[in-house]
Amino acid sequence: MSAPMQVRARRSAVALSALTRAINAVEKHLESLDGLPVRRSTYRLRELLGINEYALNSSIAPSALKEFSQTRDDHIAARISWITRYRTQARLADWRIARAVKLRQKTLRIWKTRRRDEEKK
Repeated sequence: MSAPMQVRARRSAVALSALTRAINAVEKHLESLDGLPVRRSTYRLRELLGINEYALNSSIAPSALKEFSQTRDDHIAARISWITRYRTQARLADWRIARAVKLRQKTLRIWKTRRRDEEKK
């Protein structure tokens, strides 16, 4: 006699479609917020959708979740982009930028150095 196999229940197409629409709505909501950009992460997605980690991971492909999420560098770039769009001064000192986007100066310096190194490659 063989051991019983566990079969994972599939989500209905209607539920998956509704979840996909909700994820798109959350993404649009995060992009439309005034002020500093908010980091998009799977944790924030789960919090805004009101579902637990298991429900999200078992319903959505990992690649789709990764596409929704921002890396740390992408998040810093979004904040820098935001400040350069909304501040009229052409050249701000690093400490002013760091303060405006709520990052440490060292974080901003490291990020800029990494960007320069990537451009040189």
